[in-house]
Amino acid sequence: MASSSFVAVVCFLYVAPGNSFLQKHQGNQSFQSASLGKARSSSDDDEYTENYLCHQNYCINPVFIGLYDMSKLEAATWQCSTRSIVLDNAPFCKDALYYTPAIPSNSSMNVTATITAQDTFAMTMFIEHLGGMGYEYWEHTSPADDEDMCVQKVFYQVCYTYFPKATSACFDGDEESY
Repeated sequence: MASSSFVAVVCFLYVAPGNSFLQKHQGNQSFQSASLGKARSSSDDDEYTENYLCHQNYCINPVFIGLYDMSKLEAATWQCSTRSIVLDNAPFCKDALYYTPAIPSNSSMNVTATITAQDTFAMTMFIEHLGGMGYEYWEHTSPADDEDMCVQKVFYQVCYTYFPKATSACFDGDEESY
């Protein structure tokens, strides 16, 4: 299921009018080299990192949202739920979930607590990813309606990662795969 719906979003290279991150770095040679995939000179002793996608104070690691959590998410047992229950308990992701999402099966937590935990994971990853892009979360508190397309894409991708789409034949409580 994840392979068919997983879409990689690398927004820090998205060029849009008013993109403050790119405006800050337009004249920065090391950023331009990293953006174009060119190798940096090994003689640069003051480089922040060898990761070509990172720039000091603006490093997205991992580049793909939720990458480090993917193995845990894929290994977890998932179950179907109703869209209305998820939307009622996922205030951050509710505007992204136009489908019926699957949720982790967790015998130690009730369904609403499980959904709230997933929503918190998604919001935390969103905030961390924005920070890596040089954005302040407090300037983007309504990401579904944000004027910056990159912020919107990060929002949707993080919610899709932590709330995968359930198959159409799945009913509330049925086991589901990630």
